[in-house]
Amino acid sequence: MKALEGFAILLALARVIPRIEGCIRVPPGVTAAKSPVDDNYVLSVNGNTQSYVPGQRYNVSLSAFSGLTFISFMLALDLESGDGDGDANALGTWEIADLAETRFSPRCPNLVENTNTNVKTRVDVFWVAPSSPGQGCILLRATVMQHRDVWFMDDGFLTKRMCEEEVDDIDTQPSIVDPCCACDEAKYELTFEGKWSRHTHPKDFPANSWRTRFSDIIGASHTLDYRFWQYGELASEGLREVAEHGSTRTLESELKDQSEHIRTIIKARGIAYPNVTGKTFAVFRVDSNHHLISLVSMVDPSPDWIVGVSGLELCLPNCSWVENKVHNLYPWDAGTDSGPSYMSADQPQVPPDVVRRIKSNFPNDPRSPFYDPTGAQMKPLATLHINRRRLYEKNCESSDSEQVPPECATNSWSRWDECTTKCGPGKQYRIREFKNPALASRHRCNNALREEKNCVGHKCAGFNEETAEGGEPEVAPPPGSSDDPQCGLSDWSEWSSCTVTCGTGEMTRSRHYLNKKAKKKCQKASKARLHETKICEAMECGGDIENEGGAGEPEEEQAGGDGGGSAEKRSIFRNFESYSQHREDYIPPVCGVTPWSDFSPCMGPCGGHGKRQRIRKVWNNNQVYGVTDPNDDGQDPCRHIKLHEEVNCTNPSCDTIVPGFCYDELTDSPCRDNDVANFWYYDHVSDQCAIYWSDRCDTNRNKFKSKEECEETCRLPRHKQELQHDGIPAIDCVVSDWVSHSCNASCGDGFQLRTRRVLRTPKYGGKPCPKHLVRLDRCYQRCDDMYSISGRGFGERRHVVRAPQPEPQDECRYSEWSAWTPCTATCGDNAVRQRTRTLMNTDLSFKCKDRVRMEKCVMMPCLLTSNDDPERW
Repeated sequence: MKALEGFAILLALARVIPRIEGCIRVPPGVTAAKSPVDDNYVLSVNGNTQSYVPGQRYNVSLSAFSGLTFISFMLALDLESGDGDGDANALGTWEIADLAETRFSPRCPNLVENTNTNVKTRVDVFWVAPSSPGQGCILLRATVMQHRDVWFMDDGFLTKRMCEEEVDDIDTQPSIVDPCCACDEAKYELTFEGKWSRHTHPKDFPANSWRTRFSDIIGASHTLDYRFWQYGELASEGLREVAEHGSTRTLESELKDQSEHIRTIIKARGIAYPNVTGKTFAVFRVDSNHHLISLVSMVDPSPDWIVGVSGLELCLPNCSWVENKVHNLYPWDAGTDSGPSYMSADQPQVPPDVVRRIKSNFPNDPRSPFYDPTGAQMKPLATLHINRRRLYEKNCESSDSEQVPPECATNSWSRWDECTTKCGPGKQYRIREFKNPALASRHRCNNALREEKNCVGHKCAGFNEETAEGGEPEVAPPPGSSDDPQCGLSDWSEWSSCTVTCGTGEMTRSRHYLNKKAKKKCQKASKARLHETKICEAMECGGDIENEGGAGEPEEEQAGGDGGGSAEKRSIFRNFESYSQHREDYIPPVCGVTPWSDFSPCMGPCGGHGKRQRIRKVWNNNQVYGVTDPNDDGQDPCRHIKLHEEVNCTNPSCDTIVPGFCYDELTDSPCRDNDVANFWYYDHVSDQCAIYWSDRCDTNRNKFKSKEECEETCRLPRHKQELQHDGIPAIDCVVSDWVSHSCNASCGDGFQLRTRRVLRTPKYGGKPCPKHLVRLDRCYQRCDDMYSISGRGFGERRHVVRAPQPEPQDECRYSEWSAWTPCTATCGDNAVRQRTRTLMNTDLSFKCKDRVRMEKCVMMPCLLTSNDDPERW
């Protein structure tokens, strides 16, 4: 009877067990039907990624949580579309990570199973995605057996859906996703990396490389229907100021005026010489309404050229966010200035042109630094790296049923629960369910089934509701509630001055409880904000053109100021005949001007701020050519044109200035006094501090009491100075060939000194010099005298004299050898004797060392002494 029941169970299983490539994935030895779903068994991909890149390798884990275990498993692959039968590449392939726990199934192709029935909590394998694109979505499926009566397959988290990732070109922007169905919000880190240098863009690169920079970066994450700059559109006044002067202040004000379209204002410091090819960073957030980003930075020096993106999409059609993206940036002409080259004189474009992309064949002007008669693709000026750092899970209610597949349809939301707190900030919740939970589970629907929102319990006094994100509020919070006079708050103080004078800083303001004694009680009941901080931009930075008295537009207020007045002023200047904010930028046709001169050197102390100046000349063409203008009112029409310009600058720090005497050559003292002392001097050729003898007549200025003083005065400043020469080709170190010196032994083995010297020191980041300039090698000298022990008696020697060799002029000259000394013992093996000779040319004593010869004496063995001799005791 039991056998019949078991047979019936197997027949039932055969009807419901899915087949993958003809393989039944029921675990062997089971005695019951498949168990209901258990979310404690999870099949996951490292990084929780939802998409795959063709050919990429992924780490897949099967894990048990909440203290559960399993004894066997199977991992299989299936196409979501059900196609691809017989195509081995359509599903990708498994790879074994742990041979002790996993193996390929001998029954089914591309199926991984357990090798033993040990208790497990986790197994890992590798999955290599299909190498050919266009395979669609792959289903990674798992079967898990807890014991013979409990097993699970495919349900819940035991199926992982992986869809092919869209890979877009780094030179083109992806298509716009409308609408963006991503429910969560995302936080991104943006990295702006400069690529512009003399090596990548050599044509007409600015001779004064210290002027090259990318201005501060300004941008925003915004809605689909908003752009603050766009191809084929006229530049706004804020964009004109960025493009011509690198000033972001007006554009930031314009962005704040459009706050209903903006999620985050993106700001990053600019990168300037000597770090133009460096990086700068910013952080921003996006959501389903604000899923595009735009940003811009000035290329300086230039007439009005910018780099940036306009309306870059970060939302994906599968309702998720881009994980990372790389996008190359090329130059754009803002259309507000007509100069064709980096150093073109300021000449406003009248009337203004639209924003256009600069290419190697546009403008078709050989004066353009990007012009190439072949029309070849230009190299990017910068690269944008966008990396997703965090997801903020939100519960969204879909107002459009067409945004989700019918398999993921849900019932209506329940009513909101009461606020979790009676006083102060809390949460409210509501829930809904899938119309067909089993179907939604199979299709891995990720609709939000639980939604929460911030709420405020009002059964207390003095509470001030904060913004949900904890960021800077758009409107200042109201003072304390009048219902409880003890918790009343003062008005906000004025904003403090910016914490920095250049770049991005902070401003603060504060308020206090009117009743200071009630602060503790009031804060405990409802925590009101007593301090606020906001970002500020200080404009007194090096390279910014100063506003001269009365010439410029009055300073506009930040957020919260008179937005209407500011807009009206900007409109007035935009309609001005010169399309320029400053009247002195407009050059009437009757006036002629020379190009600006080069800026003067920075006039100021080392390591401090100074001024650079440049000038130009102006003339009246009517006066030069003798033309009479009937409309001449007697005033000079060129009087408003700026003839002198000053910019802020920063001198190199004092520790990068090398004194001139460091390059002085060392001269010999005329005294030759015996009273000498050791001093150090800097050898600029070898870039080393060396020692020399100095006496009372020494007049060298390149003279130091210690090596440390020498290096701090000459060597280290020189290194720092050379690091600032950006764009200059590197100069490698050059050393001489090895020079061999004589062997220190005249007979047998010895050592030989080999040296080389520095012929040219490295500069501007060139290849450094080798560490070792001296080397000690072994050498062997053939001996002149050969001795052998004769058979005629102990100690008798046969002397073989070789023919005398011609003696070079610089070789060692010795006297004859002395007679051998007596042996040091009369018997035994340890007796030796020696002889000596004198060096005749003593000036070579440093290398002529062969002045002593020692040899072993051949003696009779010593007689043994009896220990039994009583006279010894």
